[in-house]
Amino acid sequence: MSLEGAMPTLHHDWPRIGKSGVTIFGMDKQPGVEPTLIGRLARLFRARSATTIVTHHAGPFLYAGPAARLAGVKRIIHVEHDVWHYESPRRRRVMRAVAQFVRPQIIAVSDKLEPTLVGVFPGHKVKTIANGVNVASFSLDRLAARRQLDLGAASKVIGAVGRLEVVKGHDVLIESLLFLPQDVTLVIIGDGSQRASLESMARAISVSDRVRFIGHRDDVANLYAAFDVFCQPSRNEGLPLAVLEAQACDVPVIASAVGDMASAVCPHSGALVTPEAPRELASKLWEAFLRPKMHSPIQFVQEHFGWDRTLAEYRSAMEV
Repeated sequence: MSLEGAMPTLHHDWPRIGKSGVTIFGMDKQPGVEPTLIGRLARLFRARSATTIVTHHAGPFLYAGPAARLAGVKRIIHVEHDVWHYESPRRRRVMRAVAQFVRPQIIAVSDKLEPTLVGVFPGHKVKTIANGVNVASFSLDRLAARRQLDLGAASKVIGAVGRLEVVKGHDVLIESLLFLPQDVTLVIIGDGSQRASLESMARAISVSDRVRFIGHRDDVANLYAAFDVFCQPSRNEGLPLAVLEAQACDVPVIASAVGDMASAVCPHSGALVTPEAPRELASKLWEAFLRPKMHSPIQFVQEHFGWDRTLAEYRSAMEV
């Protein structure tokens, strides 16, 4: 279920939805606060005889959580992927009040998030289930991925995948190109409110010919292999799936030392950097280009973030 977007939009943006065999609902939420959405969701949950509702991130919880409680849903689970937004006292108060009514089981996607969530939601059970990825679902075909992105076989390519929002730090990554050789290309997959600003920035600092804005793609599992190195330059973060997905495609990762990145990045193939430090970021990215490929991050992901374990733990949580 997606709160934002009507069904035609979802099918256009995510073509695989129609092939998944899973029933999808688009609630077409409009910008701003929409209290009537809670009632619409509650009616839908009753009509579908829902027994378990799982929400991800604060926004969906604020709507679907109360709706599930009003609809008499037996199990309500809320998954938090990061905690930096709880630095706002107002956000903490609102989420705490809603949680007192909803009484969900709360899941953190990494151990580092759990203590903060225990403080935000006193009296609620908080459990950690680490993000996981199914390595078998990703393509390792480098040449095919590069053809899809119209990249030359010999190009030096940095990749980034994610929402184009301030917190993700793409501006820092673009600035880092000033300290890298001219033959390095940056490919950014994703969309968001900052796209126009980032495109303008790239032109202003004369690197626009080295930055490719691909926009939204729903076949990203087939595209990671095009990158020589993946970068997650976030200002704040939890444990992002993109970092795990890139490594599942045998791509080394350079990421900001925020959130639980330290546990997510293979120390033998990747590295962490100070956030908002473009020169340091450029240095680590260049080291990744030059480093002999002696360690594959695939095994690291399989050992620490295997999909089977994640799936089993979520199934267990839903059966309680």
